[in-house]
Amino acid sequence: MHFASILSRTLRSSFTIYAIAILLTACASAPTSLVSGDDAWSRSVNETWLPRSRSAIKGFDAFTHAQMGQALHNRQDIVLVSDMGRVAELQASGKFVSALAVTDSTIKLYGLTMRQPVRAYMLAFQQELAGGHADSIPAWLREGSANLVANAVMDQLHLEIGTWVWRAGDDAAIRAVKESIDSAAMLSSAVHREKSANFLPVADMMVEYLKGTMGDRFYPALAGYFRAAAAPGFQADAAFQANFGMSMDAFMQGAVAQLTRIRVEVRQHNRAVPLALEGTDISDSSRFPLEEESARKALEQYRLKRSPKALALSTRGSWAYASDQADAMDQALEVCRISDAVSCQLYAVDNTIVYQAALKDAAGIEAIMIDSRHDIWSQRVAETWLPVVKQSVDNFNRLLKDHLGGALNDSVRIYVTANIDDYETILHKEMKVFAAEAADGAHLSAGISDSRGQIALVFPMDLDPSRLVERATRVPLHELTHEVQGQLSKRYRGFKPSKWIQEGTANYFAFNIVKDLPVQGASQFSPDTWRRECIAWYKDGGWHVSPEDAFTTSDTEWVKMMSYRKGPYEMAGLMTMHLASVLGERFYPAWVKYFTLAGQRGQQEPEAFQQSFGMSKAEYLASLDRWLKTL
Repeated sequence: MHFASILSRTLRSSFTIYAIAILLTACASAPTSLVSGDDAWSRSVNETWLPRSRSAIKGFDAFTHAQMGQALHNRQDIVLVSDMGRVAELQASGKFVSALAVTDSTIKLYGLTMRQPVRAYMLAFQQELAGGHADSIPAWLREGSANLVANAVMDQLHLEIGTWVWRAGDDAAIRAVKESIDSAAMLSSAVHREKSANFLPVADMMVEYLKGTMGDRFYPALAGYFRAAAAPGFQADAAFQANFGMSMDAFMQGAVAQLTRIRVEVRQHNRAVPLALEGTDISDSSRFPLEEESARKALEQYRLKRSPKALALSTRGSWAYASDQADAMDQALEVCRISDAVSCQLYAVDNTIVYQAALKDAAGIEAIMIDSRHDIWSQRVAETWLPVVKQSVDNFNRLLKDHLGGALNDSVRIYVTANIDDYETILHKEMKVFAAEAADGAHLSAGISDSRGQIALVFPMDLDPSRLVERATRVPLHELTHEVQGQLSKRYRGFKPSKWIQEGTANYFAFNIVKDLPVQGASQFSPDTWRRECIAWYKDGGWHVSPEDAFTTSDTEWVKMMSYRKGPYEMAGLMTMHLASVLGERFYPAWVKYFTLAGQRGQQEPEAFQQSFGMSKAEYLASLDRWLKTL
């Protein structure tokens, strides 16, 4: 089963932009509302991210009450917005809007829906403590303490907010203060340039230094300083001395000394640099394997960055670079792997290309066991069925070459587990699926591919022996075919093929390949068996899923048809069988052409269908209708 057929609310399923707006209200417990249509992503935000936003806000309330003796009274209402027209309206009215895209990674969504609301609450809390006069407090302390509290709440919730949100003391922050901060005057100047690139890093590091000097007294002193701003005749320096026990000048001198100590440059990588390919300098752009304009621009930007630096990428189109830090290689790979967990590798280190993917004829396919229970059944799956999965996938590229004349060029990792709970955990933790969708997928599917190099398979104990054989042979072949579809279409850069042709042809290839596997019992899953099963389904009431439905169904509707046992896979199978029958020997190359066109920007699905298969959709449906009437 293709990942998108079950989890239509995944991070990559739409280019539509949505937003979360954080709105100030006067009500102490204002409800959260949803301003959107009834689309899949809006429901996912409402069901998955809204409760997480609420948990973050509860964490903030508990934190401020414990550390500063009170909580925020004037609450902020979180309004989920999926209409971009409404976002502009809210921005124009002065509301705080945090844009949330369906293509964002899960890590970033944690920041946008949890860290940002907490940060906004802290800024509002400052105003409340200061009686509306928080602007009298130095900007570095306002902004730095808001970030400090947001990160602290995320830590208490045990959430990783990602490398895109740096923390004071991280390499990214240290690099930001390397720019000639050698005196209190220079430091003061830096923290007053609020629009400068290094303002927030400098401000956050100053707050961290202040907190370090104060220890447990920091948060009460911070609250006292903001409360002092509410009094008439407030003097910032005098109030600073009264609450923090030091003058502003003394603090600045200490901060300069601290920043001077931590900004020492490390000019060497912290681990061995991979061997370079002979004669491959970074200036040779002809060797760059990615075609996307954004990736090409990133390469140009990378060339200008300071060493130590590294650029990582994958053939699926993911890329990331890090510079001016000792762990540049690890950082570039970490960010790249957010989008592609298995295929990212270093392209360049400093100004030398180290990329090795071009030397490989085909990618590796690994199958690994994930087991949290360690019971007898899990041991049996590991000893009996995991080796069968490995045997099946080891033959995949060879058999694929026999049928299509090509191979899978991207690395793939297959997770095998023996129970539904581990399966759901893999979908959520490893494949970055929303918790609600992971639960649905775990109970509806035998296997799932995310088309980004990860496949999950489950072998529950209640399956009969023949189904266990199928789960270890046909199912991984079906999911690997989805990976081939993704490779040919470059992850659907042009258009997204109809669900029936994605799923129907994945089964078509799986049934045609599985019969050739040297695995006992695999031959029972032959194309003839599949054909008889689909025809029997159609004769027994398959009319309730029409070919027209299969052409136009969305991912969400496909899931519903599966849930209601309407048989979308059987109809997709019949449609694929007929298409293959009409085309004969031209079917395989036509299929390759269709998915290749799906990867070309500007291509439209109806034109690609006719160009690939030599008939329009209407002509194909008419032919299919005549055939179905003969069954």
